[in-house]
Amino acid sequence: MRTNMLDIDRSIRFLVAVTLIILSFTHVVSGGIGMILLIIATTLLVTSYTGYCPFYWVFGLKPHRKSTH
Repeated sequence: MRTNMLDIDRSIRFLVAVTLIILSFTHVVSGGIGMILLIIATTLLVTSYTGYCPFYWVFGLKPHRKSTH
């Protein structure tokens, strides 16, 4: 599968996902909101791992890599 995310985007998604998981498991956020955050965290982890975000395709976003010239 082709990737459509930059490395910095993948890193930020990973860090946000880990933060959301920590907040949920330490009961800082619980209940329905905690479950929603876990779903969001899972989505962020999967997109971070694969490097592909389907929302970029849906909304026509195309991150550009800097030219090395």
